[in-house]
Amino acid sequence: MNTDVVIEILNEQVSMSIPSMSLRTRKDIYSAANIVNIPKEEVDLFLVDRVKGENFNKFIVIKDTKNGPLLAWVKIGISDLSNVEVIEGLNTGETVYILPSKSLVDYQRQFRERVEASFSFG
Repeated sequence: MNTDVVIEILNEQVSMSIPSMSLRTRKDIYSAANIVNIPKEEVDLFLVDRVKGENFNKFIVIKDTKNGPLLAWVKIGISDLSNVEVIEGLNTGETVYILPSKSLVDYQRQFRERVEASFSFG
């Protein structure tokens, strides 16, 4: 039995969108913040309050500002898996960081350690 399937990628105009890879959760914001030198204490303070819609339609982004990286909550809408509509939390012209995930950073660290151990002459 065969089935013909048509997959339609997001074919709708949105007022603002950002790459899906720029979205962070409580679980991985610490590793992303560390990459851009946001202190752990600043992340802790940012995460004190729970936000309604977390990990559903509200996520964390790291914005680039004149004063350095800044954590911000964004409310998202529709997505084509590459990009996601931003409903609130960003203004036109603002820039967000796209950083590797915690799992990628961990994998790269483990790989580097294995390579260094393989070539150890001590």
